[in-house]
Parts: sequence; structure tokens; C-alpha cells
Amino acid sequence: MKRFISIFLFFFCLFFANNTMTYAEISKDSIQGIYTLNTLNLSPDINYVIQNNSFNERALLIIYDSKPNLIQLIRLTPQSKKHNLIPLKNDYTIVILGRGLLDFSQEAPS
Repeated sequence: MKRFISIFLFFFCLFFANNTMTYAEISKDSIQGIYTLNTLNLSPDINYVIQNNSFNERALLIIYDSKPNLIQLIRLTPQSKKHNLIPLKNDYTIVILGRGLLDFSQEAPS
């Protein structure tokens, strides 16, 4: 009986460990940090919108070019509306400050 319980717990832990890895890879939300287009899996020269999905945390989005010149700065309140970003270039650096969860998505064609 002990052997059955230990084997069951082992496979039970493996099952949930595998699911947490998958969930982390699927998530499109970004937290505080310094990013490039490659690390955020964004494509250059595409119009994106950004939204803060956090319920009670604010965030600040700063976009720099390679010089570094300030390109865009957006302050996002909790549960903010979608804000348009400029078309991003490969050499841009994206800085996210605050504890908000920012969601990058492509702008709907009009």
C-alpha cells in the first residue's frame, strides 16, 4: 500500500509540474523588467496595443531606442483601457516598471 501511495504521489507531482511549465510558456502577460522584441515574442513594424490586466496594481511602460532616446511613455492604471503603441523596431528596449500585468496584443485592423 505504501508503494502504491508513493508512486501515485510521484506521478501526481509530475503532472502538476508539467502543467505549470506549459502555463508559463502560454502566458502573454509581462511583468516588471527590461525587454527586447525577441524576449516578448513581438514582431517589428506591427501596431500593438497594451493593456494593464492587474486588478489593483499600476504599471509604467517606457520604450527607448538604441541611443537611448525616449520614444514612448505610458502610465497604465489597474484594468486600463487599451493604449496604442508606436510600431516597434528591432533595436527598441522596453522597460516595464510596477507590479501590473501588461498584455501586448496586435491592434485590430480597421
